[in-house]
Amino acid sequence: MHTRLLRILVLAFMLLQVAPLVLDAQVTENTVTTEGVDSRLMAKVDSLRRAMAEAPDRRRRDILRSIAAADSLCLAYDFPAAADLLGAAAAEADSAMSRAIEKSLLRAQAGMNMMSRVSQVQVKASKRISLDDFYGMFPETVWNDDTRFHFAGPDGRSLYFTAKDRSGAGGYDLYVSRRNPVTGQWSESVNMGFPYSSPYNDLLYADAGDGKHSVLVSDRGCPEDSVNVYVLEYDVMPVHQSITSAAELRELCRLVPDSERGKAVAAPVSADPAMKGYADK
Repeated sequence: MHTRLLRILVLAFMLLQVAPLVLDAQVTENTVTTEGVDSRLMAKVDSLRRAMAEAPDRRRRDILRSIAAADSLCLAYDFPAAADLLGAAAAEADSAMSRAIEKSLLRAQAGMNMMSRVSQVQVKASKRISLDDFYGMFPETVWNDDTRFHFAGPDGRSLYFTAKDRSGAGGYDLYVSRRNPVTGQWSESVNMGFPYSSPYNDLLYADAGDGKHSVLVSDRGCPEDSVNVYVLEYDVMPVHQSITSAAELRELCRLVPDSERGKAVAAPVSADPAMKGYADK
């Protein structure tokens, strides 16, 4: 009996000696495990913090790309697509970026409005000249910061000029004001619309004075150092139509002369040799 009790006492003593070592090992293991969890958690927190810090810059870059893409769509006459893209970007924009979006959106909306009233024109000829030659032939006249190149019609009742950032589709657009023959008052100027105006710089419109032709100068489709001079058939009452196709509007605004479209008037056919010279001409 005494021997068994002695063994139990010895065993208890040994357990008391070993227990602190076991507890220390468990604490150390738990500490290492906790430190590993804390390290991974902090890494995730840091990653999230960086992502949140970069989010405004990333969103701003995305919005700027959307604005650039919308401007390209406007230059291609696809104003509805540009408006849709800018509308989606506006939902993600802060107040600073909203102002930039609003400016581009106004351009797209103006283009859409102009698509509802497009004039039909007959282009007789066109010629590309340098900007230096253009300014040499037409010295620039400036009213203020955004209006220039004003020309009166031959009847004295029309005043044409080019202006920027009014109700146009981009760049300089062409405007006209009419004088009331009774009161002598000039009407509020209105955008001449497509295809006179365009998303590019339309610099000048003037009646030739012969009652048959008008001249339009624009840099659409030109290198930076050149402009195109178009001779149009004068039309007192132009026909207007609504165009919804960007491709159709783009082609119309190219102002390709009728002869280059294959629509030249056919020469009269005659067996009389005396008429051959006339027919060839």
